[in-house]
Amino acid sequence: MRKWNDLPVGMKLGILIVFSFFTVGVIWFSGYTNHKNAVSQMRQMYSEQLVPTSLLMESRAYLNKMNSAVLELMITTDPKKNQELKGIVEDRTKKIQKNTETVQNLPIDERAAEFLRQLAQVRQQYMASRDKVMDLALRNDNAAAYDLYVRETDPLSIKYADVLRDFASYYTERAASMQQAAEVSAEKTALWTTIFSLAMLCLLGMAALFITKKITVPLHHMVVFCKELATGDFREKERQVVRKDEIGQLEEALEDMRVQMRSVLKDVSESAEQV
Repeated sequence: MRKWNDLPVGMKLGILIVFSFFTVGVIWFSGYTNHKNAVSQMRQMYSEQLVPTSLLMESRAYLNKMNSAVLELMITTDPKKNQELKGIVEDRTKKIQKNTETVQNLPIDERAAEFLRQLAQVRQQYMASRDKVMDLALRNDNAAAYDLYVRETDPLSIKYADVLRDFASYYTERAASMQQAAEVSAEKTALWTTIFSLAMLCLLGMAALFITKKITVPLHHMVVFCKELATGDFREKERQVVRKDEIGQLEEALEDMRVQMRSVLKDVSESAEQV
């Protein structure tokens, strides 16, 4: 405490300013970190949960379009139209394969891996049956093609679509669970950030009060000291301020002035008695 009192007033104020900037910086950093974590969680949820959901639902749409092309292939005899429909089936097959590979490359758990195995199995069965139907349809054996489609291809298509739907629903549930966890985490983070910010502000207020008191209290003693001098009270008294900063130097100068004034008055008084 003695060393603190001996510090120059400008340094005390400088320390208060630095502590103020430090407090504001800590509060800002805390808020920035929390915001960054929230953004990271949202990006993770989007890339790992919502993107697969979108791709799987898109694959279901491609599957429906592919089935429509296969059915249309069984009722048309125009070679040009047949090639166009065959191109649609091949294009949708490639897009479904691309979507599946994208999902496979994302971080997955055991249940997602199981869905991928089911998807690969039913996809292989469906494509084998679909290719047979298309081969019959391209040879204009539409009756046999339709019979095979109804008996085998359509049930496999429904199973394929169901696996895609269930897989997408799984990712949707995970996204909802992650969102709920993120909301709970955000509420806790906001609470702790508020508590921490209030604590830092309280520390700043206490530091400001402490430094202000260390400056204003001795100044009050100086005011009293000056008023005593103004009333002609030059009696020797115990020093109220003992410090080496500017305020202590001022008090020491006033004390020296009082001693000098008392000495002058004493000399004047003695001279007057001699006269």
